[in-house]
Amino acid sequence: MRRRITGVAVGFLSLLFLITTPASAEQRLPPLGCSANHSYFIGGQGIAVYCAYPMYPPYSYRVVAHCAAGGWHWSQPGAWVPYGFGPSYAKCDGELLTPAEVSSYHVEER
Repeated sequence: MRRRITGVAVGFLSLLFLITTPASAEQRLPPLGCSANHSYFIGGQGIAVYCAYPMYPPYSYRVVAHCAAGGWHWSQPGAWVPYGFGPSYAKCDGELLTPAEVSSYHVEER
């Protein structure tokens, strides 16, 4: 009987672990027609996303970086940029002992 209870408990915990995915698993690849480059600096990380011309509106976009440092999580938006003109850049600033990183990102259109 103990084996069955232990098996059910382990199965439930395994299922719970599979359901709760970390935020870093949200998006690792850029959207279609876009390319992303990560940059590293002292105390942080940045991401630059360049998107080619769309065939339909909207005509501008920006990258929103999801930042993490220690136990803190926040979003940092980049500047709005017209399609085809330079990258939109978002920067996650941290401190020397707790550097920030880009855990994931998404692209907004306007």
